Order: sequence, then structure tokens, then C-alpha cells
Amino acid sequence: MPRTGFDWHTRSTPIGSEELAASMAPFMIYCIEQFGPNRCMFESNFPVDKVSYSYNVMYNAFKRLSKGYSAPSAPRCSMTRRRVSTGWMSNPPTTVTTTEC
Repeated sequence: MPRTGFDWHTRSTPIGSEELAASMAPFMIYCIEQFGPNRCMFESNFPVDKVSYSYNVMYNAFKRLSKGYSAPSAPRCSMTRRRVSTGWMSNPPTTVTTTEC
């Protein structure tokens, strides 16, 4: 990530998920605390970020970062997750007919 100030792409040994999670934690935790876990989703910048770390390392870092947050129960799933998982982004229905997430 040359543009964000991390020099992971210049290292002789690749970064691991523990170090990546520790580096991203201040940004991620701030967002989760501000918006709540029900309104947050992890995303990646792949394939651009593959110069700095592997997809598996990033995914494991996300798992480490989300470890302390519990998943919401099915009836209380966020509308964002339902929209993304069912493709409602452009034209959402007025009611939600399912409680599965």
C-alpha cells in the first residue's frame, strides 16, 4: 500500500494477519464504534492490495478484527446485509418477507 504510508510492499518477508489486524485496528474499531457492528461490513481492495499482502492474510485479519463482535440474530439482521445478499441495492422492496440472513 504505497499510497497509504504502509511499506509492506518493500519488506523481505510478507506481513501476517496478526500484524495486519493490529495495523488496521485503529481505523476499523473506530468505524465499528461509531456506526455499530450491525451497520458495518468489511471490504477489500483486491486485486490492488495484493502487492502488500495476500487475500488469505487480509481475510484472516478481518476475522481477527471482528472476533469480539457477535452476529445479530436472524430477525434483527441489518437491512444492508439483506440488500447485499439478495441484490436489492437498486430497487428495495417496501417490506422484507424473510427473517433469514
